Amino acid sequence: MTKSKPVPLRMSVRLQKDVSAAAALTHLKDHEVMRQAMKMGLPLLIERLGVPPRISNVKPFPKGTLARIYRRPDPDWDKVEAAAYRSQPKPDVNA
Repeated sequence: MTKSKPVPLRMSVRLQKDVSAAAALTHLKDHEVMRQAMKMGLPLLIERLGVPPRISNVKPFPKGTLARIYRRPDPDWDKVEAAAYRSQPKPDVNA
């Protein structure tokens, strides 16, 4: 038998009545009903309340990294904007 340790557990009177009713229906003791309920319910609890795993294995940027990157001006950006401006057709004011 594996080692176990007692864990104090507060529960409402209504929940205690439900546990006792389940114990009577299953012919188990109250503590065994609680143990089995936790064991059977853990996968459902994890599914509903667990934090989903990350989609990729790429680590997120450390806090403040993006702000620091975008705050730093890019010296080539003015050239890119000027070329983009020149590539646009002149507006036709008579249209």
